[in-house]
Amino acid sequence: MTSHLITRDEVIERSKGLPTFPNILNKILNTIDDFEANSNLVVRHVKQDPVIAAQVLSAANTASKARQRGDISDIHAAIAMIGLGRVREIAMFSSTSGFVNSFAVKEIPVSLWTHSIAVGVCGEELANYNATPELANAAMIAGLLHDIGQLWLYCYYPAELRAAFRDTRERHIGIEIAEREHFGLDHQQIGSWLADYWHLPADICAAIRYHHQPDDAMQTPLVALVHVAEVLSNALDLTGRIENHVTTVSTPAFKLLGLIWGSESRPEFGPLFGRIEARSRHVNELMQSGKFL
Repeated sequence: MTSHLITRDEVIERSKGLPTFPNILNKILNTIDDFEANSNLVVRHVKQDPVIAAQVLSAANTASKARQRGDISDIHAAIAMIGLGRVREIAMFSSTSGFVNSFAVKEIPVSLWTHSIAVGVCGEELANYNATPELANAAMIAGLLHDIGQLWLYCYYPAELRAAFRDTRERHIGIEIAEREHFGLDHQQIGSWLADYWHLPADICAAIRYHHQPDDAMQTPLVALVHVAEVLSNALDLTGRIENHVTTVSTPAFKLLGLIWGSESRPEFGPLFGRIEARSRHVNELMQSGKFL
């Protein structure tokens, strides 16, 4: 049944014709995560991307007006006004959305991006809930990029990928299983090759590679985070996709995060799920409107 056996060499070679992954994103995030970093370095990185710089200034001026203060035109002052956490969020969404949107392929459904945003938001909220805030940044980025392999497939094998999705609906199987039947591998493998080629951190590469089979990499907590984030985003039907069904659930991954899957979930999860739903809806609305405020 295999339509075409995809190799790593093909994935990497064809990726050279795709938009370049924004290295500025890693630079900004690494600087912000380093509490000893010089603020001048943060400013320099922000200034390297005029879109991010404009959005930082816009967010700062919105906050300044709300506090009845004057206009802000200096990046230093803007960062001081909104804080490094806000800069991180702007950098992540701006860079990653700009990267994905630069794939001018009509076959790519909007739901691929809205789902990725939902998983990213869910992963970040889970990291904070699970008292592992040091993983929040990585969880957001890994969530945003966890299906990057499908983006590649939409670019080069759209008809075959659509056929794989039809199989998932008709046969009630996971998309990764259908992809292996059509391509000899799945989007997880393709995505991890791309992430490695882009020199992303090893734990993000692992989260992309194993988000459907987290039990194979349970030594990397980020893998469990992204797996559970995707399961919850589908179970909560955050984006209303027809693909939003739960096919595989890793009990060890849920236990690692202190969660219980099913009807025995504790009442305090209600506020967590509420935040996930509200933030996911809010961020998607902002992204679709082209604003990052």
